[in-house]
Amino acid sequence: MTDVSASQVLQCIQRHCGGYLELRALPSRARQFARVGDFESLRAFVARYRDTDNLYFAVTSRKDASSGRTENCQRLGALFADLDFGKSSESALRARLATFGLPPSILIHSGGGLHAYWLLDTPCDVTENAAEIKAFLRRLAVATGGDVVVGEVARVLRIPGTLNHKFTPPVPVIVERFEPARRYELSALVECLPELPAPIAPRSSIEVPRNWRPLSFTAERLERGRAYLRAMGPAVMGNGGDQHTYRAACWLVNDLDLSDADAFELLREFNATCSPPWTDAELVAKLTHAKRYGVHPRGAALLNDRPVSSSTVRIRVS
Repeated sequence: MTDVSASQVLQCIQRHCGGYLELRALPSRARQFARVGDFESLRAFVARYRDTDNLYFAVTSRKDASSGRTENCQRLGALFADLDFGKSSESALRARLATFGLPPSILIHSGGGLHAYWLLDTPCDVTENAAEIKAFLRRLAVATGGDVVVGEVARVLRIPGTLNHKFTPPVPVIVERFEPARRYELSALVECLPELPAPIAPRSSIEVPRNWRPLSFTAERLERGRAYLRAMGPAVMGNGGDQHTYRAACWLVNDLDLSDADAFELLREFNATCSPPWTDAELVAKLTHAKRYGVHPRGAALLNDRPVSSSTVRIRVS
């Protein structure tokens, strides 16, 4: 359905949302804010960057042109899910989506997956309900086989009619389904969603070699942390960058058991390679969430991998 324009799709998604539309281009890191409904600015942005960059739009409208962070989100006109072909086969994901009782109003083939949108009768006010709406998005991902991490109110997704430059040659981002009259009440959608699975409880003990040496020196741990982050490579928006950075934070504060200050310093070094970089406040939030929700015990990576005895002993993790 290549005759459907980006303007038509975004007009349906952000109907009655007001505020600002955020546009992003990578790898150039270009960003622009335009009033919702200003499709001339949208078309100009696409024309300028389409041949060189991956282009994204913020699904949730922004209050103003100051930032793309959650606290600047205003209204969400559609629930959405990102089905990533890199995490499951295309046929399996299409079958999973088909089994969900409520078909999406709009379906975009992103080149590497599917972006599905369920248009709402009335936009959600994100200003006061960001956490609740985030939970709805993640429950929708669980129901449809989508990427749970993408369930964020501040998320940006690909603009239809542009190119996915992660492939050579670039792959077009195509509108597969466009049913603007298919709209849902939020309550009707939520009733069909499963609850989120309970978080995995952290392990209270681990098996370790009877003879082992902890990495007791901070310098040694810092160097090991830097080596791990170099091996991970940078986080890239639109390519699982949020989860990638969260894993880095978990390794630093949990597996390596670094102090908050040391973990923050290493994460800032890692952040300099990310596209785009996170703010310091966002890095602090990543480290806080890693300490709170990470499933690996503190110090799990500090065991010597050259034991002199093959026997093991169970130790408590405080």
